[in-house]
Amino acid sequence: MELTVSPEAGDQRVERFPQIGNGYTYELREATRCIQSGLPESPTMSWDHSLRTLRLFDGVRVQLGVHYANDGAAAVPGRRS
Repeated sequence: MELTVSPEAGDQRVERFPQIGNGYTYELREATRCIQSGLPESPTMSWDHSLRTLRLFDGVRVQLGVHYANDGAAAVPGRRS
């Protein structure tokens, strides 16, 4: 995988790094680390931040008209309608 970095000041560069896994590898590693450390949530991305991100994506889905089979399912704990 690669990422092109284009700073306002300085030269553009390409950072290359290996792809690890095919999905939520980093999230699973962080969840495992937090559980093993006895942490109730990740200091990197809090529960509140996760909920705000999901709400943002839900709003985008609504605007795009994307619907999933579980959209009418019971409310998720902590989710505000």
